[in-house]
Amino acid sequence: MIQLEFGHPGGLGSSQGQQMPTKQQVIVKIDTDRASSDKAVIQNNTTSNKGSGAHITSYRALRGFIESWLIGQTFLDAWERIHAMWVFTNELADSWASAPGLQSDSSKMHRYAVNGLIKHVPASIEDEWITRQGIPLKNAYWAEPIKVTSPLLDKEPDETARRELEGKLKRDRRIYIHSNQLEKYKAKPTEGYSEPKEWLPNLACHYIGAMTTRLSDWLQARNRFWFTSLNTASYRTGEADAARELKLLLAQMKGRPTLDYLEYNQIAQRMLVMFDFFPERFDSDVTIEHASACAARHAVEYFQYTPLIHPNWRDSIYSLFMAQWLQRIDEDIERERKNPDGKRNLNGLRELLGSSKAMREKSESYFTNFAKSITWPQK
Repeated sequence: MIQLEFGHPGGLGSSQGQQMPTKQQVIVKIDTDRASSDKAVIQNNTTSNKGSGAHITSYRALRGFIESWLIGQTFLDAWERIHAMWVFTNELADSWASAPGLQSDSSKMHRYAVNGLIKHVPASIEDEWITRQGIPLKNAYWAEPIKVTSPLLDKEPDETARRELEGKLKRDRRIYIHSNQLEKYKAKPTEGYSEPKEWLPNLACHYIGAMTTRLSDWLQARNRFWFTSLNTASYRTGEADAARELKLLLAQMKGRPTLDYLEYNQIAQRMLVMFDFFPERFDSDVTIEHASACAARHAVEYFQYTPLIHPNWRDSIYSLFMAQWLQRIDEDIERERKNPDGKRNLNGLRELLGSSKAMREKSESYFTNFAKSITWPQK
């Protein structure tokens, strides 16, 4: 379940925020529970129907993407970003499924399943929450019939139900006017229609429900991506701390076109904490090719959903993220080797480290391809 709280953009809380016009209030808090991120995750490239399959790592990463992407956004700005999330997700899924090295029967089946979840969503959001009758809601006024007639009204015996139906019929017959056409419309209004009113979001009804539904749907769709979570012994703690530290780091670096090596490395280190690809073995279902693609996808998703990461920083951060990943693998192997009671299967990590040069070359190619899916900010 996802819950959103709107309030004052200065962070003064929802009580002061509610005194502002609803168009100016921003998302100040997003609550998610792990159940929202757990259903039908992909483990080792197969669909799990269990409710507790996702590692906390993948949950933290997806939750962090939503928060960094939407906190501080107004209702209508948030809808534009949610639309961008769905467009990006669709294009990223297409890029993965069409890559020759990643194609398989299971890959095609998963893409078909994901496509059914996300194919029509961007257009639906566009028509309902970004524009109405081709008019951007940010600039929209509306007018509706003063009176409506319908056989359905005549047949409805209950007065309350009749009033509700009348209100729905009026809403269905609304017309929308662009703000720059408002004076022209007032000079020659549509006969039988009310005075135009500015379109404003209602932050205490189904408007919020529609937004949380689309976000929950996105979590479900994203969790069906290949290798969202690997069922291995790779788990480490510290995700929450890494997310907070990254947020603080980026706030300090905001607006700078370039950073120094240590700063790029600090960002890469925090991104790695949210990465979950440390396989115990490789086989026909889990290959070096998948490892290359997963690393590239992880970086690209961070760059999509973290606007404070300047586009100029991406290549340097990605390169250092790859180096940090290989260093972590080396450290895990050495730690397990020194552990007399160690039972972790290290074959996959050893193979990954031994193939690091080829893997990095493949990953760079995937990174370049996947990055084309980024909706904004673009380079």
